[in-house]
Amino acid sequence: MKSSNRLFAISALILVVSAGFVYANKDYPITYYPSEYKALTATNWPEIQVVLNKALSYKDANELQATDVLRDVQFTLSRLMDIQWSVEQRQIVVDYLEQFITRLLVEKKFIAIDNKQFEGFRMSLNRAHYLPIRAIRVMARIDADLATVRLDSLWQAHLAQANSAYVQDLRFYAINALADAYRSDAVAAFFGRIKGSAMGSREIATINHVLRMRALMQIDDQQKAWEFLWAADGNVSIQEMGSINKIGIWQSNISDMQIIFGSVDISIPVAIAENVQTPLSKRYAFLYVSAFLANGLDRDTTRNQNEQKIIIERIILLSKLVFDAVVKEMPAHRSSLVEECVAVLKKSIQKPKESTPTPNSKSQ
Repeated sequence: MKSSNRLFAISALILVVSAGFVYANKDYPITYYPSEYKALTATNWPEIQVVLNKALSYKDANELQATDVLRDVQFTLSRLMDIQWSVEQRQIVVDYLEQFITRLLVEKKFIAIDNKQFEGFRMSLNRAHYLPIRAIRVMARIDADLATVRLDSLWQAHLAQANSAYVQDLRFYAINALADAYRSDAVAAFFGRIKGSAMGSREIATINHVLRMRALMQIDDQQKAWEFLWAADGNVSIQEMGSINKIGIWQSNISDMQIIFGSVDISIPVAIAENVQTPLSKRYAFLYVSAFLANGLDRDTTRNQNEQKIIIERIILLSKLVFDAVVKEMPAHRSSLVEECVAVLKKSIQKPKESTPTPNSKSQ
């Protein structure tokens, strides 16, 4: 062993103790690790295994939870996501993590956690019980294709059949961990295989979102992409479009368009909303899209301030026409987030701009 590795082996043991005492009673994002863990690199994989294996030396999740080892294991797993691994190392690390997860689930009886136990720590990802999820997230970040193969095996062997609240959460977070890799054919194929097998509404929604993102990838025209998203949402009424749930879906649609296309052309949703031949609920939806995008229009470097002002004025004028039509069709209509988004836009254009003093101006 090289001297640097021997030195790390000693420091790793120190980390086990210090992490437990310093960080024991705090909650951290699942991707967080203290700065001292940045010293871990791919060359330290043998020592990293020693740290992770400590989690497997305890009888079950409850016993591990009571130790100072847990934080060190969690932070080490989080650090693995940011290490640059070679192709060969990725295979080795992912294979190890599959075995690590399997041993936690079976040998350490995580899979047997019942609903009563689960209610005591639900939604706390810093608990020992969620180490399998941390490991799955690491696999997905290191290599989504390899992770999918390993997760497919874990799914069939342990996650597909059991239906406790704990396993349901494992399934959801496992699917969620792969969702960012929507460009992967392996991930899409895996989602296609498992869709409908012991699925809850959260899992189905995540899988459907991934499949929709992949469909958007195949469309090279923003007009067609917006029409695809409207068709995918179905025949939506004004009442539905005004709901928080539908607004949330369209916020997600806007985000997806920005991810796929980079820069979204605001003139397209504005034109859709302005078309009087368009169904009113659709105009209402695209008015929201237009107003939402317009509230960030000052960051659009492709249009000068005058062009931005013209677009905003079009949206404000359009909003009056659409809102009047909505109230006429549905007198009991209540203001929704669509109206609120337009109101924010109106305030932004009414703000007086600070005058810039000319070189010849003098202070009085």
